[in-house]
Amino acid sequence: MKTSINWNIIKSKLIKYIKKLIIMILITIVITFILSRFTNLGFKNLLEYASLAIICVGALSVLGGSKMVMNTQYNYQKFSTGRTNPTKSDLSLIPDSYRFCIFMGISGTIIYLISLIF
Repeated sequence: MKTSINWNIIKSKLIKYIKKLIIMILITIVITFILSRFTNLGFKNLLEYASLAIICVGALSVLGGSKMVMNTQYNYQKFSTGRTNPTKSDLSLIPDSYRFCIFMGISGTIIYLISLIF
């Protein structure tokens, strides 16, 4: 049984993802440019720091999400509060944190490459 891939859906999601990346990169560049005018640091240095900060935020989101699911004390507390199926809701958040990490990693890398140009 063959499954067909709907390329239009993939293309639309990819275009949406690229738009978000461009907006994130432009906002970061504008903020670092404004900060470079008010501080004694150069635009290139601030852009490098911003790219590293963005990459770290993405990495910390994955680390924090995986630690929270593995914490047994946290899991026992969830069951004692009477939430229904709490572990399933936590596990559904893990792919979102990986997507966020990939998004932040790609935008941080692009911003770092842009800082090398300046």
